[in-house]
Amino acid sequence: MNLTPAGKAFSLTFCYGWVRSIHFGDGVVAETWSSTEKGDAFLAELLRSAANKYGLTYKPEMIRTKSYISEVVIQLDHHPNELNPKLAGFCETLNTFLAKRNLPPFETSGMIFAPDTSGTAYKPPGLYIERKTGTAFTENRFWSKSPFATSDHLHALREFEKLLVH
Repeated sequence: MNLTPAGKAFSLTFCYGWVRSIHFGDGVVAETWSSTEKGDAFLAELLRSAANKYGLTYKPEMIRTKSYISEVVIQLDHHPNELNPKLAGFCETLNTFLAKRNLPPFETSGMIFAPDTSGTAYKPPGLYIERKTGTAFTENRFWSKSPFATSDHLHALREFEKLLVH
């Protein structure tokens, strides 16, 4: 593995795609365009390589916590209003306000599922499911963000879509 310093950040391309690592006094962050699992694999190899090169001690069990931010763009097979017909009715109420101003109609454009973090030091984001900015509603394309590993994030989204099927 060949690392090129760029300040406190290192960037490289490896077999899983592009990854950028940022080093802090208390941890390392991997930013990748593939998945959190690929980021984990990259960081494990980075730590193993650094330990070997510089004679440091590294064991995987030394990692105390891992935090994830997973972002994906998906296309749902069903409209979010199918979750509950009352959502479509609520949008119709909103549209009566908009009709007075000649604005486009409202539709359900997203949902957020979040933990109560008022009593915790760690404040993970919720699971966001929002229409992808700049795409027509008919495309049913959504951006989603979660505090989960990418595989768990995708699993949660599949479970969400099951709720939309009658």
